[in-house]
Amino acid sequence: MMNNLRRAEDILEYFNQQDLDNDSREFLRYQYRRYEFLFQKIDKVFAKLSSASGQRAIKIMDIGPGFQTEIMRLTLPGAVVNTLGFRDLRFHARPKDQHFEFDLNNAQFPDRWLKLEPHDLVILAEVLEHLYTSPVLVLQCVARWITSGGFLILQTPNACALHKRIKMLFGKNPFDLIRETADNPGHFREYTLSELFCFTDQAGLRLVDLATWNYFDNSSWVHKIYNAVSRVMPASLRQGITMTLQKI
Repeated sequence: MMNNLRRAEDILEYFNQQDLDNDSREFLRYQYRRYEFLFQKIDKVFAKLSSASGQRAIKIMDIGPGFQTEIMRLTLPGAVVNTLGFRDLRFHARPKDQHFEFDLNNAQFPDRWLKLEPHDLVILAEVLEHLYTSPVLVLQCVARWITSGGFLILQTPNACALHKRIKMLFGKNPFDLIRETADNPGHFREYTLSELFCFTDQAGLRLVDLATWNYFDNSSWVHKIYNAVSRVMPASLRQGITMTLQKI
């Protein structure tokens, strides 16, 4: 199974065998279908990069390391999988992988941008909404770490998903309060499709693929009905946004 961690159920089963705390298990249970969706996009880009690279190892940077980092290292053994941000002490890097300490909120100061060797593929999955710095500056900074013609896979929640619109109709704020902890403050700002198109364009990133889906799972019967209905909903009403972008 280790070499085939692509089905959501296999991902969940594999990590459930690990020594995880309750918060990690709860997070995994909510996110495991998103990982399946994410790897559909990663595998597609990785195949394209591999066919063009010859014998050279593909360099990947995962910003905000987590479960997806471990899956890449287990299933893409020929690739270098570096990480950036805060360390995830649950998983250990291989000798060939590097970790770069950098708070992306510091993207608002161009003189502080890290000077790194460019990567073929950068993953920015469920990170953008946790930052208080302008997404334009964040993406311009990240683009500096991508090779010319290389790719960025961006995942982020949809600020205008259907369930959030319904909550607002009933006078309820669909967004969580900023938490009273600096190490995990929650979401500062979620974004719409049109906003993301604007941000990525300003960062010199060309849209290659756009997919929206309800890939979060809280296991309630209401959520299951919502996921089923999402198959016929307009793209702008779904929960999650996944963009594959190429550096111009």
